[in-house]
Amino acid sequence: MIERGGCEQRTEYRVKGHDALIYKARPVWDDPTRWIEHGIAKIRLHGGRSFWVMRIERQGIGEGVMARFTDIWEFYVAPSVRAQFALEYGPRGSWVTLFRKAPGYIETLLLHDHSDPSRYVTVDRWESQEAYRSFHRQFSQQYEEIDRRCRGLTIREGLIGEFSEDV
Repeated sequence: MIERGGCEQRTEYRVKGHDALIYKARPVWDDPTRWIEHGIAKIRLHGGRSFWVMRIERQGIGEGVMARFTDIWEFYVAPSVRAQFALEYGPRGSWVTLFRKAPGYIETLLLHDHSDPSRYVTVDRWESQEAYRSFHRQFSQQYEEIDRRCRGLTIREGLIGEFSEDV
């Protein structure tokens, strides 16, 4: 167990079939009784052969090949509610607060289009598509509640796409 800046962390591993996942864990920021995991590396027995392949998650500088999942949404927002929209969808807003409760959540970026002030884009990054799907299964009720509450903040919204990211 490692403590950094008062935050307890630990590195562990999990074996499933021919894969071993090495991950770090830390307490959820608003509930220290729950822990969140972030993959560090995956070790896989290569095609039944007698050698192993390690895929390392990028930590700052360097390369790896673990696939991440990114969900990108586009929103058009009326001038009268832009401040409220930025609060709800920004780094301390309702969406990010909910996402942080789920294992595998990495980050959300809120982008504001300079050429069209009514347009925003969110980029939600997850460790994997399965982590994203698991979040939706586990938190569907809370997701729907926030979605209902935020409907009045947008003129139009839509999913741009779901993307995998090889890092």
